[in-house]
Amino acid sequence: MYMIYVKNITFLPIFEKVTETSKFMIFKTIFSVFVMFRIFTSNCFSQAPDSLFNRAKFYYTNEEYTLAIPCLSTYINQNQGSYISFLLRGNCFLETGQFTKAIQDFLFALKIKKESELFYNLGVAYERAEMLDSAIYYYRSYIRIEPGRADGYKRVCMLYMYNYPEWGDSAVYYARKVVKIEPGNIANLNLLAMAYYSDNQYKTALETALIGLSIDSSYTLLNQTAGICSFLLREYPSAINYFERAYESNPSDFTLLDYKIQSMLMQNTSPDQIIFQSGKRISFKDISSENINKTEDRILDFKGKYVYNNLILKIQSSPLNMSIDEFFMLYFGYSMQPGYTPYKKSSLEKHIKNDLISEAGILEETLNKNPTDFPLYLSLADIYLEIGNKEKYFENRFKYFGFAESIKASGTGLSFASAIIINDINHGYDIMLNLDYRIKSHSLIKEKKSYFNVITGTDQNNKEVKIFFNIDLPFGTLPKKLKKQELMPKQDEGKGRM
Repeated sequence: MYMIYVKNITFLPIFEKVTETSKFMIFKTIFSVFVMFRIFTSNCFSQAPDSLFNRAKFYYTNEEYTLAIPCLSTYINQNQGSYISFLLRGNCFLETGQFTKAIQDFLFALKIKKESELFYNLGVAYERAEMLDSAIYYYRSYIRIEPGRADGYKRVCMLYMYNYPEWGDSAVYYARKVVKIEPGNIANLNLLAMAYYSDNQYKTALETALIGLSIDSSYTLLNQTAGICSFLLREYPSAINYFERAYESNPSDFTLLDYKIQSMLMQNTSPDQIIFQSGKRISFKDISSENINKTEDRILDFKGKYVYNNLILKIQSSPLNMSIDEFFMLYFGYSMQPGYTPYKKSSLEKHIKNDLISEAGILEETLNKNPTDFPLYLSLADIYLEIGNKEKYFENRFKYFGFAESIKASGTGLSFASAIIINDINHGYDIMLNLDYRIKSHSLIKEKKSYFNVITGTDQNNKEVKIFFNIDLPFGTLPKKLKKQELMPKQDEGKGRM
């Protein structure tokens, strides 16, 4: 087959212009190359079985799985009853993402010898193939054979925790088994605490985490778990403390600072201003799309706490003391100021070709003019982090989350009646990204004399979602000529900041 291939290559016309000797030398060279190529590519097929298996083991040991597979396949053809060959090739398939083939090999090996490791490997293969019921079946089979080993219990526990929230009690059962088998492993206490958390037993989860912290107070994951449970129990000062300790142990994880920020925001906010939905999501009691007129009245009440000028002074002088409702009233109140212009181009879309300090100065100046363009705080925070000013980084990130969390608290966004209020159409896209949704399209719609931007996106499971944003505030500044237009653009792909 190789000579036929050579015969048809595009170099043949050249031969007509060379001598017979040259032709012979060219053919000799090409033939030699292809002989060597054939020897190289067939070395797995021409070796003695023992040598072939040793070569496969060499590749496998050195994690060269794609090279090990053909050698193992040839060996298996000659040794159909080789348990170890099916096991090794199954592992190679598993490591290279060929989960169906891995499962087939493990099942073949299981017919030859019912070793406990095969049941565990089948559990791993089915789990990676996202066939979770089968994964649990084989992990539990492994547990029956190896009841004194913790690894099977851990995998089942985690599958229940992250994929079957309704089976939180089962996650707790398996996590307890892990702790009983390996009582000296502090990570297992965190697993048990997280299992209690998945079963909505926040108090017990916190108590379990504290047992672990009494052994090692600097253990990052336990501090994080304790912080999350304290937050959900609304013990915000404790949550702040645990997140600070977790960050001190792992200063590269800035998510821990974000947890601390959200705890501080809740600590600053009076409980009578908010309600908890579904146990975790917060919303305002009296700030919503249906109460815009009442909200305007509260901002204009100069004897109240939400006077715009007072809130401007607070965000400039002591932003870390601001509450979620104050952030929203400042955001809403900006739309009632004479300089309100939501349609100008965002500074995020300008290419600033200066040094970082100059960029920070430009963003500070922009935010001084419009303190509610909250995505800019995130950009400014990143600049300060790169400069090395962690205090300014934290302050600007706090402001970003203050606005973002308060805007999300103005509605669920799941319908016109519960639309999220925004004072800039572009901010709808930023909120979508904050909610971890990938944006697909949007529609501008008029409903009952109000205007909405309906943004379609997908969640982390690729499920489609539609979020409704009340844009009466920015739409109210449009010229009268545009307001009278009944036809609004729909399904306009790719708009906004993404």
